[in-house]
Amino acid sequence: MTSISFSHVAKNFGKVQVIRDVDLDIAPGEFCVFLGPSGCGKSTLLRMIAGLEAAGAGEIRIDGRLINNVPAAERQVAMVFQNYALYPHMTVYENMAFGLKQTKVPGPEIKARVAEAARILQIEPLLDRMPKALSGGQRQRVAIGRAIVRQPKVFLFDEPLSNLDAALRVHMRSEIASLHRKFPSASVVYVTHDQMEAMALADKIVLLHTGRTAQERGSIAQVGGPLDLYHRPKNRFVASFLGSPTMNFLTASLVGADASGAAVELSGGERIALPVDARSLDLGARLTLGVRPEHLSPAADATAQTIVRPVEMIEHFGEFSFVYLTSGDGTPLIAKVQGETAMPADKTFRLGVPAGCCHLFGPDDLALPRVAGA
Repeated sequence: MTSISFSHVAKNFGKVQVIRDVDLDIAPGEFCVFLGPSGCGKSTLLRMIAGLEAAGAGEIRIDGRLINNVPAAERQVAMVFQNYALYPHMTVYENMAFGLKQTKVPGPEIKARVAEAARILQIEPLLDRMPKALSGGQRQRVAIGRAIVRQPKVFLFDEPLSNLDAALRVHMRSEIASLHRKFPSASVVYVTHDQMEAMALADKIVLLHTGRTAQERGSIAQVGGPLDLYHRPKNRFVASFLGSPTMNFLTASLVGADASGAAVELSGGERIALPVDARSLDLGARLTLGVRPEHLSPAADATAQTIVRPVEMIEHFGEFSFVYLTSGDGTPLIAKVQGETAMPADKTFRLGVPAGCCHLFGPDDLALPRVAGA
């Protein structure tokens, strides 16, 4: 079982800082996903584990061993690239065997390792083919097979599914999850910008900032299990990045705060009570109420926890529909509702706002803490 740790790791390309003071521990056997938008530094962080990029500062350790100056070939890691990186003049078998031949693995052992990897990935009929004769999904299996035969301590995946079509991405996602179950002692570090991949695969998500400021850029926004980040985002960036459609954000002002929670007033005049601690803020403070589309539902009558908004359109997807509304300040609002929902005659929706599913973000965009027991 293999652990990976980063201690105050930083990296600059010229004057641009792409990784800023990263402290991170990846547990033995964990499937860890580096997630974030383009330019946040996730691939750079992965390449530093692989030895393809040098850390500008800080320490990187595998199983407690400092690897900053260890050559890539001696780190016992295997990397699967976005573009597969197969040798076009070699057969599938030769591609999978090449790295083992370079490290002087005996011929019979090479044959056994390639055969076992081909069996696991169900590519045995492809071993004599050239890469140009393979589909995208088959090439990706070969690239994964080349990693498996090295019997690494750590598997590294750099956006491995981004070149595949949507249906094949879903299939290969399950293949990679299955692969991790077959090699439970190996740790996996996986880079993607696709939050659906991250939610489906990860034991732990490391969400990286692109950053509006130099202090945020290349830093970790939040680390945790997929549902931790989804249900308990630490800041507005995390809340907005996870979820499709993204979380709704409504302008609010603080009108009450005590030990039991806070009350806010929305731009439409509605007052919403929330189980969050806002006592550190002044009354009248400008805040942001966050609520996910699936947590808004049609309400039959007026209650203290409803909002009324005009409907712009409804998109029907069978099992569910998206209702697009306009909030009081012009901010778009989306509700995910049952599929048979029809446009109301007066073209307005009354939506229930469940306090327990809402988030309140302060002027600094950090999530306000929940009150005890909430």
